[in-house]
Amino acid sequence: MQLALDAPEVVHSLVVIEPPVFDPASPPASLLEMEAQYRAGNGLAAVDRFSQLSYGPNWRPLASRVPGGPDQAMRDVDTVFQTEVQRMINWRFDAAAGAKVSQPIVYVTGEKGHGGSLVRLREWIRHVEAVIVPGLTHAMLMEDPPVVAETLAAFLKRQPFR
Repeated sequence: MQLALDAPEVVHSLVVIEPPVFDPASPPASLLEMEAQYRAGNGLAAVDRFSQLSYGPNWRPLASRVPGGPDQAMRDVDTVFQTEVQRMINWRFDAAAGAKVSQPIVYVTGEKGHGGSLVRLREWIRHVEAVIVPGLTHAMLMEDPPVVAETLAAFLKRQPFR
């Protein structure tokens, strides 16, 4: 989404999977709390909480669908909190930014996913197509990759490159 703002000439269309579009005035308290927990030296608990909020309380069996998934998540604690969470906290995408996005967008969410950003994006961007994948959560790429791939392929077929 940021690339669509920074270099719109190179972005043909956007596929977004539950992007972290929060209230521009303040990031969620949960992210700030996890960041503080990480900075206090309890990174493993912070990444466990992040994973639970992202994928649900049973995130470990779900992540196990990827070889070594749970262990890798725990090893990636620094990447998660020094990069990903920082970007989520500091990134500002608001109505003014949304008004500048002209590319077709498909917002993919699981029926049991977060989906909260969809409401905000639909307020800010006229041309957001929503695809809600039945039975899946935010972890849809681990839960049923073929269904997600088919969903994305169908959108991209409708967006021929010029």
